[in-house]
Amino acid sequence: MTGHSPPDVFADRRLLEVDYLPGRDRIVDRVELIARLDDAVNPIIFGRRPERVLVSGHTGTGKTLCTRYVANRVARYAAEQGVSAAVAHVDCLSVSTKTGVVRTVAADLNDPDTTGLSIPSRGLSLSAYDDRLRTVLEECYDVVLFLFDRIDYAESFDVVARIAELETDTCEVGSISISGDPTITDRMSNAVETALAERTFVFPPYDDTELRTILERRQDAFRSDSLEDGVIQHVVELASEGIPDARTAIETLLVAGDIARAEDADAVRTAFVPRAHKQVKSNRLREKFDQISGDTDRLLYALSTLTREEPDTDWFRTARVYEAYTTLCREQGDEPLTARRIRDLLAHVATLGITKRVDNWGGRAEGNYTTHQLLVEPDAVERAVDSQ
Repeated sequence: MTGHSPPDVFADRRLLEVDYLPGRDRIVDRVELIARLDDAVNPIIFGRRPERVLVSGHTGTGKTLCTRYVANRVARYAAEQGVSAAVAHVDCLSVSTKTGVVRTVAADLNDPDTTGLSIPSRGLSLSAYDDRLRTVLEECYDVVLFLFDRIDYAESFDVVARIAELETDTCEVGSISISGDPTITDRMSNAVETALAERTFVFPPYDDTELRTILERRQDAFRSDSLEDGVIQHVVELASEGIPDARTAIETLLVAGDIARAEDADAVRTAFVPRAHKQVKSNRLREKFDQISGDTDRLLYALSTLTREEPDTDWFRTARVYEAYTTLCREQGDEPLTARRIRDLLAHVATLGITKRVDNWGGRAEGNYTTHQLLVEPDAVERAVDSQ
């Protein structure tokens, strides 16, 4: 007798994929923020310059989802009014250099039949890509909205600020910049903040009830009988450790479904959820480490060593971390970076969610100092560094 595999647990897997843009009915508890974003970019509909907006908030708070939803809807309304409008989306995690960002948006927006231009993937100077982008804007569009996602990963904030402030004779330009650091403006110069943040919106974390609602509104990704009772609640519990994270919750549910499919299970079981959550966390950490190297790797390795050697200590002052880092450099025969540069790198890795950074005001007795806490297991950091 020939065995048969159970039916696929998924009905529409794409509802849980990262790039899926849901309709308004699936977006939870962001009515006011969507309305404020709408107001900032609404001039697009009339061919006028939208405001330059900075959106921030912790990972998994709906920033990119709401921003893309608003931007695409407004561009669609503009087209209905006869306005030639476009949205150019750049993920600074994937493209971080000045040349790379300019090249990416120019290629994304270019209509070679109109401009007669090609945008090669390499071989031109930054100024040449700048010129081609300007030509594309002037010949193809009335208004363009740039979406710069995860700007914390950009080579510098100037990378996106220089495009956000572009001026042309015939095309209006606006921007929405998205950051995973709610305090990002503290790290910006006045000039960059002026360029990127005519208006600022901070997305607060979801609570457990909202996370559950988000997952329930996407559970039709599965067949009606293929999601075991308790799966969604267990996903919510794991995704709510620390700061509740909707992205982690959705990805965990997706991976749990993939585990069920790989094991020919007839349903997504609660027992699959911890495995799925561990895989999502591992994938997220690897994604972050793909964007850092060299002395940042060593710095995190030094902090993981301190954490392992002193398990009863959660926080380490900057001076202590720097001392461990310089020791590691010299053991490897390399010259350490300056203390000031290490402070900058520690601030950067905190925005990635690998560490937590706290400024302390100790008064006359202790002075002011900053402490750092590793937010992932030392073993995970060391595996990630060793794999680089």
